[in-house]
Amino acid sequence: MTHPSRTLALALLVALVVSIPVSSQVGRIVSEHLALRLPVEREWLGREAIVELERRWRYLSGVTRESIPRSLEVFVDWDAPQSRSNATDATVTIGFGGALARRAPKDHLLRSFTRELALVGLARLSKGRTEQPALRFLAEGMAEIMVHESGQTARALTSTWPLARMLDRVRPLSLAALASAPGGSTATATLRAMAPPITLLLTSFELHGRERTLKLFEGLRKGNLDAAALGVLRIPAAKLEEQWLARVRRATLTDVTVATDDDAPLLEVAAPLPVQPGRSLRLQVAYRDSVGDMELDSMFALDEASGRVSPAVSDGLHKARFELPIEVGRSAGVYGYRVLAVDEAGNARSAGGSYTVAR
Repeated sequence: MTHPSRTLALALLVALVVSIPVSSQVGRIVSEHLALRLPVEREWLGREAIVELERRWRYLSGVTRESIPRSLEVFVDWDAPQSRSNATDATVTIGFGGALARRAPKDHLLRSFTRELALVGLARLSKGRTEQPALRFLAEGMAEIMVHESGQTARALTSTWPLARMLDRVRPLSLAALASAPGGSTATATLRAMAPPITLLLTSFELHGRERTLKLFEGLRKGNLDAAALGVLRIPAAKLEEQWLARVRRATLTDVTVATDDDAPLLEVAAPLPVQPGRSLRLQVAYRDSVGDMELDSMFALDEASGRVSPAVSDGLHKARFELPIEVGRSAGVYGYRVLAVDEAGNARSAGGSYTVAR
């Protein structure tokens, strides 16, 4: 005969097990170097992605000189708003809480996995130096380059040049500004935010070679970027900054198509009214974005006469407004402007036109 207390305990245990939601059950999809843990109802995602995840592990292992773990568990958290990684215990967690993540789950999984594991590898390669706030931007930029190179979307990096040029016009770029910028969150890893460090590293690729630039991360073990630049590139960091800014400021506002024209933003600029000196030119732009991955902070307007740049301000659903100050001494006449929009996939579109200054 069963004791009443044992019967009650068993009933409570059964009730607890039955009450556990299905989403709390975890499945496991494995490859040679990876174990992907995710909710059982999402196992289809793991099965679809595991071969490509393994390929990217091999790519990252080569690029980071085998600094990533040979055996790695990757956790999928369907409710977490951000992905995260830890170089010390070599863990990677992919958050799927965002709308874009759930709209294209496989793409998000591959991108976030590559980025987070790259950050782990670069931190280990530099003996933890890239996790310091003042050096984090280097790892962030390199991780983004690795995302696009491994995903065969390196053409998207072309769009970082006009983005960096516009950002430099809004607020001058510098190594000091990059070192003091907030970082360390996938939420900030937009193409716009990464454009400055990406273009810095691409400049070093071009002038000093890819292998030497990658060795720069090993050089960071000495403690700072200037020591690493002198030891590896044979130039002070100030010279690298000069080379980088010269290239950014020569960048042109060209259109870039990563996949198809249908994926790129479409711009329609309303004809601006005449403006008087000392006032601001107002540009109104309607835009369409079929994929839904373009943000207002990746839209800019450039006054070709003064070189001034205005970031976009929302003017309604799928509408943006720009305000470009016209200096008091501007002569009457016809001048040109350019509008630039870049989506998260790296598709860039620009539209130009003219405006009249009337006295």
